Amino acid sequence: MARSNLYRWGGLATIVGGIVLAVGEFLHPKNEAANVTTSLWVISHELILVSLVLGIAGLFAVYTRQNREVGSLGFIGFLLAYVTMLSFTGIVYFEAFFNPVLAAQVPEFVQKMMSQEPSGTLGAIFLASGLLFSLGWLLFGFATLRARIFPRWGAILALVGGAFLGLEPLLPQSIQKVPAVVFGLALVWLGYFLWSER
Repeated sequence: MARSNLYRWGGLATIVGGIVLAVGEFLHPKNEAANVTTSLWVISHELILVSLVLGIAGLFAVYTRQNREVGSLGFIGFLLAYVTMLSFTGIVYFEAFFNPVLAAQVPEFVQKMMSQEPSGTLGAIFLASGLLFSLGWLLFGFATLRARIFPRWGAILALVGGAFLGLEPLLPQSIQKVPAVVFGLALVWLGYFLWSER
């Protein structure tokens, strides 16, 4: 496959992934045990899962388009963002398909799990994944901004949106959806550049 086709298809995946992420996060109900068995919970997690799969393909295309210009800093950021997006894919898959079944079969377990912040090993994994995702997008966004291949504001939105999206559970609930919308907009912007570039 020619590089131009890789960029176009990667750009299209990034555009769709950004839109689907924003819609999925917007529809996502509160993290309460009562919501786990609702169709809105399943639909929002399925949309977020699709956005992650498309986002991984898009991230690869965005990195490949500028790999020489972003240097080692961009490569480290890309690697962190890539690995953590893969780990989030597993987490969201579990939340979409296993949590509703558990909530129907063992509601007291899900109630207990969702009524407290994750602690121990699970909590450490969630926190580490979020922090590494944020760090990855900070580095990758900064390297993209410095490389000057992609539009400046697309890179800035990716940097800011990605950094805060990884920290979403630590943010006040009233603004938790904002980073996903900002990051989704960044993906659409970067993807459109890839898709339309000749």
